[in-house]
Formats: sequence, structure tokens, C-alpha cells
Amino acid sequence: MMEERQEVGTVEEASVDELEQEFADGDERFEEAEGLFEKEDLPDPEDMSEGSFTEVPEYVTEIVNELREKHYCHLNKAKIYVVFREARWKAKGRTVHAQTKVISPAIRLRLGYDFQMIINREEFEAASDHKKRAIIDQELCRCDYKENQTTGEITWKINTPDLEGYVSNVKRYGFWTDELKNAKGAFQQPDLFEDKDE
Repeated sequence: MMEERQEVGTVEEASVDELEQEFADGDERFEEAEGLFEKEDLPDPEDMSEGSFTEVPEYVTEIVNELREKHYCHLNKAKIYVVFREARWKAKGRTVHAQTKVISPAIRLRLGYDFQMIINREEFEAASDHKKRAIIDQELCRCDYKENQTTGEITWKINTPDLEGYVSNVKRYGFWTDELKNAKGAFQQPDLFEDKDE
């Protein structure tokens, strides 16, 4: 494994050695991972072998930087740790494309990163360029901050998704919540459902 850290634009790539240590086998190490994942989405211990995480190629960080510069200027000071997850990745029976979390304070102090973005390599590399950007953009949508009005101190946080619902419920009752009403306008964009994967 490479030991040196590289910075590409404003998104840093680092050796995954530190991350792999956090996810090493054993109960003690597994408990440490709870600060990086929701309990229900914790990887299975057998998926957390040494080769489970690898560094992303430069083009991935270039996409992150490009999208961040274009749409997410509030994240210009955030340090984002981006890695591929090699092992299978499902939660609640669905494929997980990626996951982004705020790094816990103890790990942030040691590694210097604010967010951790883990991308499902198999799904990502099989995706069209449009879908790759959609995956990364969705993860950047999660990233935000709050500012202490007294001290000006920035605390990084994860946004709650804008939309929650069930297709069958919408079919029966329409766009009845505020969230669904807001989403309806976005869904009605003329070119939204054009096939961009071709």
C-alpha cells in the first residue's frame, strides 16, 4: 500500500491503510466502525478484509472536484476522503452505490478529513459517465455544515434526504406531502427522464 497522501484539487486521496485498520477483523475494531456507518448499514465482518477498500483513480477525484466547484461552493474547505469499496455492498436488500459520512471527531483529529465517501467500485465502474456523476453528486448533496453564530466555528454534518415515500402510495394519493410536492416540480423537467445512459 502507498503511504504518502496526495491532494488533487480540493479532494484528497490518501493511502487506505488507515481506513483498513479501522475496519480490521475482531469485535474491538468492528465497534470502532460504528462511528463511520449507521448500525443497520455496517458491513459484514467477512467483507472487511484487507483488500475491501482501495484508492480511487484520479478521474474520480476530478469528478468530485468539478461537481463541488460547480454546485457545492459551501464545501470548498471540506476535506473528503474518497475510496472504493471492493466487496459486495447491499443494505436492506438493495445495492448501495455509495455512502458518505461525517468523520468522527477522534478519527478526524488523527487523519485530518471531514467527510468519508465510499463508492461501490463494481457499480461505479460499470456505470455510464452520466450515472457516475449522479452517484457522486448525490453524495455531495449529503454534505453540509452548520456555523456557530457566536464563535463562527464550522461543524460538518449530513443532510437528511429531501424525499421519502413509496411509489404505490403516490400512485394512490398523489404528491400529498410537502416533500413530494417539491419533488413534483423537479420531476416535471422536460428532459429529466431522457435516457442519458446511452
